[in-house]
Amino acid sequence: MTLAWFQCEAGAAGDMLLAALVDAGAPIDDVRAAVDAVDVEPVRITVEHVERGGLPAVRALVHVPESTVVRTWANIRALLEGADALPDAVRGRALDVFERLANAEATVHRTTPEQVHFHEVGALDAIADVVGVCAALHALDVDDAAATAVALGQGMTRSAHGLVPVPAPAVLELLLDTAVADDGAGDGATVLETNVDDLDPRLWPAVLVRLLEAGAADAWLTPIVMKKGRPAHTLSVLVPAGGVDAVRAVVFAETSAIGVREHPVRKHALQRSWAVVRVDGHDVRVKLATVGERVVNAQPEYDDVAAVAAATGRPAKAVLAAAVAAAHDAGVLP
Repeated sequence: MTLAWFQCEAGAAGDMLLAALVDAGAPIDDVRAAVDAVDVEPVRITVEHVERGGLPAVRALVHVPESTVVRTWANIRALLEGADALPDAVRGRALDVFERLANAEATVHRTTPEQVHFHEVGALDAIADVVGVCAALHALDVDDAAATAVALGQGMTRSAHGLVPVPAPAVLELLLDTAVADDGAGDGATVLETNVDDLDPRLWPAVLVRLLEAGAADAWLTPIVMKKGRPAHTLSVLVPAGGVDAVRAVVFAETSAIGVREHPVRKHALQRSWAVVRVDGHDVRVKLATVGERVVNAQPEYDDVAAVAAATGRPAKAVLAAAVAAAHDAGVLP
């Protein structure tokens, strides 16, 4: 696992993060190719070696033409989704960054993310910084990131909206929901929730399948009782970074929900791998969960168990027990 660690006590601008990652070994050509893949006005990125505090360092400069274009979250999302040459991992992480920015701005301005107008963060240099940093992380095969506390500063600064306090309100909101770095471990994700009391229950299995197809990591129902004693379900959906928009759209399209709650969560997942055992001449996959080199959990894949049961006529519970026994015999289970 590759971890990127950012020291942010003195603050960290986008070009500083980009320079640090290039200095760590990210090829500048990969960064330039990713930025060029986004269909905006020409952007040029140069790198120079400098000295700061008596120490050698790298400085990244983003050169952009004058532009008065004010982009919305929808504009930037369309640019990133339409960048066919952009690696999926880079696109997904960049979308996640801008989505969180849109949510923060929407909260501060008491509007919806779709109505947010990006000013400073929608400018060409900001787009280049975000996409460039995401491309550099991808080039370095970074799995996770951690950061020290961010320096907030004080006083006032001038923005497109006039004078605002430092830290700006949107910055404070964004600090509650980081997109790349946490304080040490775990992967960022979002949980969507909604209470539904008027959907034909026969539809729920198909809804859960559609949510998983749209990119959800997991989806589940919790029976609840709402006001006036009405039976209902809470639909909960765990969504990886960058996939909230698509999954939310499925919730609204496939259910009768008219609102969705969203909150960030930190997910800690064990390493997973597969082993294969034989039961009655058929393959059954066994999912393994490991901590380091030690297997701490193993479970036969139920779809395989059901297929063997159907092929042999044996009860599924008997096939499941046989698969567990075969995994023990093979030394797969702890």
